[in-house]
Amino acid sequence: MRVEKGGAERITEETLLSYEGMIRATAVKYLGKSHGGWAADVTQDVLLKAWTRQDKYVSSKGELVNWLYTMTKNTCLDLMSKKGNTVESLVYDVEFVSSLESDADMRYVSMKGALRDALNELGYRDKTLLVMRYYFKSSGREIAEFLGMPENQVPSYMKRAKERLRDLLDYPQAA
Repeated sequence: MRVEKGGAERITEETLLSYEGMIRATAVKYLGKSHGGWAADVTQDVLLKAWTRQDKYVSSKGELVNWLYTMTKNTCLDLMSKKGNTVESLVYDVEFVSSLESDADMRYVSMKGALRDALNELGYRDKTLLVMRYYFKSSGREIAEFLGMPENQVPSYMKRAKERLRDLLDYPQAA
């Protein structure tokens, strides 16, 4: 990045292109296996948006990588929404419990299926909260923006969503 006269920061083409791999990987993560073919389009869109909107980037508010990550995530969510794929339908596409290791383990397969079924019984808001927080690792602010609610309400809605999921899974509460 270089600083021009007047102190305005200008992102160079080389700097933007150095983030191309990160943008593509993020797009693949958000789009899932069934929509991974759109990752190249999303990458190109994000790079173009970043280039044309670089006057909106303020380094004192955060690092460039965070700005690009947020832009990529929002572009993916917008694309899926336009294509009719909301978080509602995403649970079947996403390997939601992918942190577990062995597909051969029957308990894992059973747990994964039970979790998927329980998530699909939840309402849109609860499912969106849980998928955005635990799969997409979205912040409270990002969730609030996506759902159109005040940020300070996200923790209480999250707590209720987890309680509903726990009830659906018939999982005992900690004492």
